[in-house]
Amino acid sequence: NCFTTDAGANAFADVCAANIVYEDCYMPQPVVGPTAVREHMLFKVDQRKDSGGGFRIDAITDGDSACGYAWTWTCGNEEGLRGTTFVELNDAGEIQYVRE
Repeated sequence: NCFTTDAGANAFADVCAANIVYEDCYMPQPVVGPTAVREHMLFKVDQRKDSGGGFRIDAITDGDSACGYAWTWTCGNEEGLRGTTFVELNDAGEIQYVRE
């Protein structure tokens, strides 16, 4: 829900490391720090609030300190944007790096 609800965006930011770097390929510069990541995630949620769309995880990998997943934006029976996201954790289990 980090891409579709305010609560999900806030929960995501709450588990980010102090030195998180979030590379969103649609942004000109990486988003750095948990406060900036929270604002970025809430902005993404706000952009999609009235679209009636959803977010589907198509495939996911697992790992102790990193994982990746493939996703698709959906709206009813329609499929839209597809992408992949890589997430890496630090030794404390906090999100320290994301590339989307």
